[in-house]
Amino acid sequence: MKVKALVSGFDLTEGKIYDVIFEYDTVYELKCDTGTYCRPKSFFEVIEADKAV
Repeated sequence: MKVKALVSGFDLTEGKIYDVIFEYDTVYELKCDTGTYCRPKSFFEVIEADKAV
């Protein structure tokens, strides 16, 4: 899944596309600008959803 950051800060850059490693109930685990972190889903817009198998 790919998401676009809606905010800057918290190791994110507004408008940048990030790859989601894992999706939890309220947060995404993703590779941020300086490492791998969990960030609230409200910080992002889904750009490309995972394809159903």
